[in-house]
Amino acid sequence: MQQHASMGVATTESDVPNEIREELAARAGRAGQSLQDVITRALTRVEATGSRIDRDASLEARDAERR
Repeated sequence: MQQHASMGVATTESDVPNEIREELAARAGRAGQSLQDVITRALTRVEATGSRIDRDASLEARDAERR
């Protein structure tokens, strides 16, 4: 049996603003994916690219999309 070098770890995030959680959940639903999958992909992209996400800019972009 082959084992993977990195195993998943369960996390609980308690300080995520409701509007961000709801947006991520909506994106997951539209894509037919779980919220966990969406968050895992986002964190993997941030780690791979070293980029940082500006919360305010992200929310402003979301709001602009809705107009």
